[in-house]
Amino acid sequence: MDAGQNVTLNRSPKTVAIYVMANFSPFHISVPVMAFGAAMPDKTYYKPILFSEKTGIVEGQDAFSIKVEHDLKSLDDADIIVIPYWPDTEQPISSDLKTSLNNEVRKNKIIMGLCLGTYVLAFSGLLKGKKAATHWAYEKQFAEQFPDTEVDFNALYVEDGNIITSAGTAAGIDCCLHLIRKNYGGAIANHAARMIVTPPHREGGQAQYLATPVPISTSDQRINSLLETIRKNLASSYSLDAMAKNVGMSRRTFTRRFHQATGRSPMEWLNHERLHFSRHALETTKLSIEEIAQLAGFPSTQSFRRSFIDAFKVTPTKWRQTFSI
Repeated sequence: MDAGQNVTLNRSPKTVAIYVMANFSPFHISVPVMAFGAAMPDKTYYKPILFSEKTGIVEGQDAFSIKVEHDLKSLDDADIIVIPYWPDTEQPISSDLKTSLNNEVRKNKIIMGLCLGTYVLAFSGLLKGKKAATHWAYEKQFAEQFPDTEVDFNALYVEDGNIITSAGTAAGIDCCLHLIRKNYGGAIANHAARMIVTPPHREGGQAQYLATPVPISTSDQRINSLLETIRKNLASSYSLDAMAKNVGMSRRTFTRRFHQATGRSPMEWLNHERLHFSRHALETTKLSIEEIAQLAGFPSTQSFRRSFIDAFKVTPTKWRQTFSI
């Protein structure tokens, strides 16, 4: 017997109601449908259903449409409600959906907002005074739009009471696996992860793994020359005064011009560049952590580990295990 199946073989499946909105994203809808459906060992764990505000055909993106057989009344019988997406972050939700979600949250049901589905929960007022995650590209906008919600910048997913929110699409998978693990244990969550072909467990506090853009060149040719020199010699040490002298500027002028050119202070850019190099080396080489730290220019292996964890919320070793080619 698979570990985790000792919960009970006569259990009633938990009904997972997944919201289908006009102009839905097919991929976002499919994530919870598969996670709570085909990825499970059998149908005794969850019963996914699709609901909308009205039954019938709902038109989505990219020539997709879905016939939805459940409306808002179906939420009465749901154990878990999933909002997988929202196509327009400036468009408030309907009063009927808002009322229904507020009614269900008072029953202490689990309500999940995946990716931009977090906006639906915010529009409903469910995130007031709570902590939440959303897609990294919308974090700043979300924080400004809903100042009464604490945005956990870069988190994969956040659980605050019976409300769970996640970052972008892949993090939605992590979020679903997190709930499966809570409901039925690690063995069942690992089974679902294998079926989806994804790592079985990433902590919600891990940073969204972003390939953050690094300016290759700027409009300032003297700054460009400095960037190129530093990139070729990351192992060297660099002071603010030395960098300013290299481009023939005063320290104050250099600091201002550098920020205008790159969007960062010189030392922020240097640390970012060293982390960028380190991340690439972890993914593509067999160099030891100590060797990578030295080549990147960190003063010690310990400082490298601290900087890496601060930036990505995981250790260099864990990053290599997850992303090595």
